[in-house]
Amino acid sequence: IPEIGTIISQITITDNRTITDLNVQVDISHSCISDLTIRLTSPTGQTIILIDRRGTAGNSFGGTILDDSAAQPISAGVGSYAGSFRPEKALSAINTNYAAGT
Repeated sequence: IPEIGTIISQITITDNRTITDLNVQVDISHSCISDLTIRLTSPTGQTIILIDRRGTAGNSFGGTILDDSAAQPISAGVGSYAGSFRPEKALSAINTNYAAGT
């Protein structure tokens, strides 16, 4: 990820099943992860802030799992943010949407 700018990563889902419980895994290295805001946009255009400027220089999101059912919020994480955390905003906001789209 560049020091200045925006990166957009798109995933195309062809399965049109209804979302019932969404979890997201994030693997990002950056010189200062506290500069990052990570968002998920659903196929319907709804955007959820997953992580908003957390961590410090030298930290990373390596195997970070964002799950509404996690015991601790991402705001309580430290270090490498390995493990499961609740995202800034609930992923359940897109439950009942169809998964198919980009």
